[in-house]
Amino acid sequence: MTFSRHVGIPLVMAFAAMLANCGGGDDGSTTTTLTWDAVADPDVAGYRVYVGTDSGTYAHPAVSVGDTVSYEATGLKQQTTYYFAVTAYDYMGRESAYSNEVSKRIE
Repeated sequence: MTFSRHVGIPLVMAFAAMLANCGGGDDGSTTTTLTWDAVADPDVAGYRVYVGTDSGTYAHPAVSVGDTVSYEATGLKQQTTYYFAVTAYDYMGRESAYSNEVSKRIE
C-alpha cells in the first residue's frame, strides 16, 4: 500500500490470516482479534484500524493502535458481518490507502 491518500510513499501491507473469535461478553457481544503483517518501512509510525458493517464503508474516526500489528475488536454484535481494513501512517501524519478488506460474520 502507498501513502497515496496524501503522498506517494511506497508501502506494502497485507492481512495475515487474522480473524478469530476470542469470546463473548455477558451482553451477547463478541470480540475478535485482527492481526496483519508489519510494513517494512522506517517511516511507518503506526496503524489505524477501520471497522464497518458495510463493505468499503467504515466508521470514523478509525482506531489508532500505534506501532502494534494487532487489534482486539470488542462489542461486536451477533448475527452481524463486520468489515475491517488497516492503514499505516508516517511520522508526519500522512496515511496510506486502505489494506485489503477482510470480513467476519459474528454468529
